[in-house]
Amino acid sequence: MPQVTYVLLTKGKTAAVRDFFSFMAFGMGGTVLSGVGQFGKTLVMRSCFGFAWNLASSQPVDMPAFDAALDRLPK
Repeated sequence: MPQVTYVLLTKGKTAAVRDFFSFMAFGMGGTVLSGVGQFGKTLVMRSCFGFAWNLASSQPVDMPAFDAALDRLPK
């Protein structure tokens, strides 16, 4: 979660829960527009990552070494 990283890097041990909510509402620029922009960037990045993860994990993978080892196991 980018807001946790940003708030902890800027506030350190003095960070409070209100700082996290403030970042989610007002972003790095301190305005509502900045908060909306940050939310949009986060949504796009997470969506792209999810798409890439699902695409990569759904591809067939040929692993002959594993297949040979599994064939030797008793059934």
